[in-house]
Amino acid sequence: MLTITAQQRLLGAASTAIFAQAVCRADATHPVHVLGLLFSFSCAFRAWVWVSVPTRMGLPGHPALLSSAGADRSVATVGECSQAAVVAASMWRWAVDAGVAPASVFDSPAAAVFALLTTAQLWCWLGLLRADCSYHIVEETQWAAAAFVVAATYPPVRVVALAYAAYMIFLDIPMYIALAKHQDPEAVKKTAASPVFDCRVRTADPAAWEGDVTWRWLYFTAASFAISSLALTH
Repeated sequence: MLTITAQQRLLGAASTAIFAQAVCRADATHPVHVLGLLFSFSCAFRAWVWVSVPTRMGLPGHPALLSSAGADRSVATVGECSQAAVVAASMWRWAVDAGVAPASVFDSPAAAVFALLTTAQLWCWLGLLRADCSYHIVEETQWAAAAFVVAATYPPVRVVALAYAAYMIFLDIPMYIALAKHQDPEAVKKTAASPVFDCRVRTADPAAWEGDVTWRWLYFTAASFAISSLALTH
């Protein structure tokens, strides 16, 4: 069984390799390619620097600022808004090519998905600032809803979108519900009062990271490759 530090380094190398191959294939003058690269870069950064936003916990060995929940969320926000733009642009292009696009992009499913994914960032920031996992339940629910819209209106990625929605509904959202249910109000107040751009706790204890390993591998490798590849189809 690999240690948490070994898994972090292996994941960092894998995610960086995915980002590097996307850089080699991308056209730096194409806006959708650049958006895909921004998302892939955010995955590579977060694969190297592990941070648990709800507990503001990081791994030993990284500078406090880089391994802070604020830094992680800032990088993630840029990456996930870029991801939303790639998905929305791809949905709109497919709708136009298939002859099913509405008169205005603002009336399209693509716009709805973009709105769901970008406003989900607000809930995540509230969860970070208030150290309350209840906000993350709303955030992840919006991601699941966006996945269902993608599955219903963008056939080329329907299976992937449904698989992602199932993951959110059966694994991710229940995890946050359980975390919110067992929150200690005093601990929440103490965490919320601590600096956002500082690392509150550092540990490589596998028990502390037990719920983080699977989603990090899936998100920082599979999602990074999928979104960067989708961007490169433009």
